[in-house]
Amino acid sequence: AVLTVLKDVNIPRIPTLKGRLNSRKVDITVWDETDLETDFEKIGLGGSPTRVVSTRKPDARDKHTIVLKGSASDSARELMKILKSRLEL
Repeated sequence: AVLTVLKDVNIPRIPTLKGRLNSRKVDITVWDETDLETDFEKIGLGGSPTRVVSTRKPDARDKHTIVLKGSASDSARELMKILKSRLEL
């Protein structure tokens, strides 16, 4: 089997309430090499015919907290200015 992922696989998504509630009801099946009934020589790093060509460290993300004061409409306008200025970088 081949497993590939995109570089943004590590960006967490916010779970929905429905998803969180459903996750409590789901049993997760975990398989190991004995469950797969395979030859130990054909699995893992030693048994893989492929080799990793390169790896990539995720970019560090700066975390900022901005407190906007004033009315909701003033805060919304200020937030839009901030977001637009960051998109232009």
